[in-house]
Amino acid sequence: MSSLVASKLGSASKVVSSLVAGVVTPSLTADGAIVVNCAAPSIKAGKGSILYNLVSDSDVDVEAGAVHVGLVTPEGGTNEVLKSAMDIDGGKAWKETLAMNDVSFEAVHIRNKGADIGALAQARAKAFKALEEKFAL
Repeated sequence: MSSLVASKLGSASKVVSSLVAGVVTPSLTADGAIVVNCAAPSIKAGKGSILYNLVSDSDVDVEAGAVHVGLVTPEGGTNEVLKSAMDIDGGKAWKETLAMNDVSFEAVHIRNKGADIGALAQARAKAFKALEEKFAL
């Protein structure tokens, strides 16, 4: 059983045993995944993966058990992705820069402490809306 909420998916999509909310894509393949607030030309979410706030002009392919979170940088960029995995304890790895990332979780936290959350939300919403219009779903 899957739950799809406030999403626009193309007819090529195949969603099995997943939670999908606020997603816009012509093609979503998800099996046992959680996909929230994402927009991309194609999204593949492997079994047990979590995708959150990804906004991408290119296809997104996330392996099983992976966690990918889209970040909006203070400059308004939306392509930075902080990655983890279901078997990584973020608290224990807080200060580490994982092999799959350029920065640690702590570095992102420090960078965002003084960020203008409203401006970041507007930048993300603008990029998301541009993709949504491009897909015309």
